[in-house]
Amino acid sequence: MEHCEHPSTVLTVLTCSNGTQQYKRHCRRCHQAVGGAVKKAEALRENPYPPPFDVEARERHWRELQERWQVQHRIQSEDAELEQRQWRERYEQHLGSPEWRRAVALVHKRAGGLCEGCLQRPATQTHHLTYLHMGQELMWELVAICDECHRRISEKSHA
Repeated sequence: MEHCEHPSTVLTVLTCSNGTQQYKRHCRRCHQAVGGAVKKAEALRENPYPPPFDVEARERHWRELQERWQVQHRIQSEDAELEQRQWRERYEQHLGSPEWRRAVALVHKRAGGLCEGCLQRPATQTHHLTYLHMGQELMWELVAICDECHRRISEKSHA
Protein backbone atom coordinates (compact mmCIF):
# COMPACT_ATOMS: atom_id res chain seq x y z
CA MET A 1 0.00 0.00 0.00
CA GLU A 2 2.32 2.70 1.26
CA HIS A 3 5.97 2.46 2.17
CA CYS A 4 7.14 4.34 5.25
CA GLU A 5 10.82 5.11 5.85
CA HIS A 6 10.08 5.60 9.59
CA PRO A 7 11.66 9.07 9.71
CA SER A 8 11.00 9.55 13.43
CA THR A 9 10.54 6.98 16.17
CA VAL A 10 9.49 7.05 19.79
CA LEU A 11 10.31 4.57 22.53
CA THR A 12 7.11 2.97 23.85
CA VAL A 13 6.13 0.18 26.15
CA LEU A 14 3.97 -2.56 24.68
CA THR A 15 1.97 -4.80 27.00
CA CYS A 16 1.78 -8.27 25.45
CA SER A 17 -1.20 -10.64 25.65
CA ASN A 18 0.48 -12.58 28.50
CA GLY A 19 0.91 -9.37 30.52
CA THR A 20 4.66 -8.98 29.97
CA GLN A 21 6.01 -5.67 28.78
CA GLN A 22 8.30 -5.02 25.84
CA TYR A 23 10.06 -1.78 25.08
CA LYS A 24 10.01 -0.97 21.39
CA ARG A 25 10.57 1.91 19.07
CA HIS A 26 7.55 2.85 17.01
CA CYS A 27 7.31 5.10 14.00
CA ARG A 28 5.49 8.37 14.76
CA ARG A 29 4.07 8.37 11.23
CA CYS A 30 2.79 4.82 10.59
CA HIS A 31 2.81 3.54 14.20
CA GLN A 32 4.63 0.33 13.26
CA ALA A 33 7.29 -1.24 15.48
CA VAL A 34 10.77 -0.45 14.17
CA GLY A 35 13.49 -2.96 14.96
CA GLY A 36 13.48 -5.49 17.75
CA ALA A 37 12.75 -5.13 21.44
CA VAL A 38 14.93 -2.72 23.44
CA LYS A 39 16.43 -4.03 26.70
CA LYS A 40 14.51 -2.74 29.71
CA ALA A 41 17.54 -1.13 31.39
CA GLU A 42 18.50 0.66 28.16
CA ALA A 43 14.91 1.78 27.56
CA LEU A 44 14.45 3.15 31.09
CA ARG A 45 17.77 5.02 30.90
CA GLU A 46 16.53 6.69 27.73
CA ASN A 47 13.07 7.43 29.13
CA PRO A 48 12.06 6.36 32.64
CA TYR A 49 8.36 6.77 31.75
CA PRO A 50 7.85 5.67 28.13
CA PRO A 51 4.32 6.09 26.81
CA PRO A 52 2.27 2.99 26.10
CA PHE A 53 2.18 1.82 22.53
CA ASP A 54 -0.95 3.21 20.84
CA VAL A 55 -2.58 0.18 19.19
CA GLU A 56 -5.60 2.26 18.13
CA ALA A 57 -3.37 4.76 16.29
CA ARG A 58 -1.75 1.94 14.32
CA GLU A 59 -5.14 0.45 13.43
CA ARG A 60 -6.51 3.89 12.52
CA HIS A 61 -3.49 4.53 10.28
CA TRP A 62 -4.00 1.23 8.42
CA ARG A 63 -7.75 1.84 8.07
CA GLU A 64 -7.03 5.28 6.56
CA LEU A 65 -4.52 3.76 4.15
CA GLN A 66 -7.00 1.08 3.14
CA GLU A 67 -9.76 3.66 2.62
CA ARG A 68 -7.39 5.78 0.51
CA TRP A 69 -6.42 2.74 -1.56
CA GLN A 70 -10.09 1.84 -2.09
CA VAL A 71 -10.87 5.38 -3.27
CA GLN A 72 -7.88 5.33 -5.65
CA HIS A 73 -8.91 1.91 -6.95
CA ARG A 74 -12.50 3.07 -7.51
CA ILE A 75 -11.29 6.19 -9.37
CA GLN A 76 -8.94 4.13 -11.54
CA SER A 77 -11.75 1.66 -12.30
CA GLU A 78 -14.15 4.46 -13.18
CA ASP A 79 -11.50 6.09 -15.40
CA ALA A 80 -10.85 2.77 -17.16
CA GLU A 81 -14.59 2.23 -17.72
CA LEU A 82 -14.98 5.74 -19.12
CA GLU A 83 -11.97 5.26 -21.39
CA GLN A 84 -13.42 1.94 -22.60
CA ARG A 85 -16.83 3.51 -23.32
CA GLN A 86 -15.20 6.41 -25.21
CA TRP A 87 -13.06 4.00 -27.23
CA ARG A 88 -16.12 1.89 -28.04
CA GLU A 89 -18.02 5.02 -29.20
CA ARG A 90 -15.10 6.00 -31.48
CA TYR A 91 -14.93 2.44 -32.80
CA GLU A 92 -18.68 2.25 -33.55
CA GLN A 93 -18.48 5.65 -35.24
CA HIS A 94 -15.53 4.46 -37.32
CA LEU A 95 -17.40 1.31 -38.43
CA GLY A 96 -20.11 3.55 -39.90
CA SER A 97 -17.68 5.76 -41.79
CA PRO A 98 -16.97 5.88 -45.55
CA GLU A 99 -13.27 5.24 -44.76
CA TRP A 100 -14.17 1.94 -43.09
CA ARG A 101 -16.42 0.87 -45.99
CA ARG A 102 -13.53 1.64 -48.38
CA ALA A 103 -11.10 -0.42 -46.25
CA VAL A 104 -13.56 -3.35 -46.12
CA ALA A 105 -13.94 -3.29 -49.90
CA LEU A 106 -10.16 -3.26 -50.43
CA VAL A 107 -9.53 -6.09 -47.95
CA HIS A 108 -12.28 -8.29 -49.43
CA LYS A 109 -10.97 -7.55 -52.94
CA ARG A 110 -7.44 -8.54 -51.84
CA ALA A 111 -8.84 -11.81 -50.43
CA GLY A 112 -10.79 -12.52 -53.61
CA GLY A 113 -13.97 -12.76 -51.53
CA LEU A 114 -12.65 -15.80 -49.64
CA CYS A 115 -12.13 -16.13 -45.90
CA GLU A 116 -8.45 -15.62 -45.10
CA GLY A 117 -8.82 -17.93 -42.09
CA CYS A 118 -10.01 -21.13 -43.76
CA LEU A 119 -9.68 -20.24 -47.47
CA GLN A 120 -12.92 -22.19 -48.05
CA ARG A 121 -15.96 -20.10 -47.17
CA PRO A 122 -16.97 -16.67 -48.46
CA ALA A 123 -15.65 -13.78 -46.37
CA THR A 124 -18.49 -12.04 -44.51
CA GLN A 125 -16.56 -9.89 -42.02
CA THR A 126 -13.45 -7.79 -41.76
CA HIS A 127 -11.39 -8.46 -38.66
CA HIS A 128 -8.77 -6.23 -37.02
CA LEU A 129 -5.52 -8.02 -36.19
CA THR A 130 -4.69 -4.98 -34.05
CA TYR A 131 -6.52 -1.84 -33.03
CA LEU A 132 -3.30 0.15 -32.78
CA HIS A 133 -4.14 2.25 -35.86
CA MET A 134 -7.93 2.15 -35.47
CA GLY A 135 -9.37 4.75 -37.80
CA GLN A 136 -6.22 4.79 -39.93
CA GLU A 137 -5.70 1.06 -40.38
CA LEU A 138 -2.97 -0.31 -42.58
CA MET A 139 -4.59 -2.85 -44.88
CA TRP A 140 -2.36 -5.68 -43.68
CA GLU A 141 -3.83 -5.12 -40.18
CA LEU A 142 -7.24 -6.22 -41.51
CA VAL A 143 -8.32 -9.67 -42.71
CA ALA A 144 -11.44 -10.86 -44.51
CA ILE A 145 -12.99 -13.77 -42.62
CA CYS A 146 -16.16 -15.87 -42.52
CA ASP A 147 -18.57 -16.04 -39.58
CA GLU A 148 -17.21 -19.43 -38.43
CA CYS A 149 -13.58 -18.22 -38.32
CA HIS A 150 -14.66 -15.01 -36.57
CA ARG A 151 -16.47 -17.11 -33.96
CA ARG A 152 -13.32 -19.19 -33.41
CA ILE A 153 -11.18 -16.05 -33.03
CA SER A 154 -13.68 -14.55 -30.57
CA GLU A 155 -13.76 -17.73 -28.47
CA LYS A 156 -9.95 -17.73 -28.19
CA SER A 157 -9.77 -14.08 -27.18
CA HIS A 158 -12.37 -14.59 -24.42
CA ALA A 159 -10.84 -17.82 -23.06
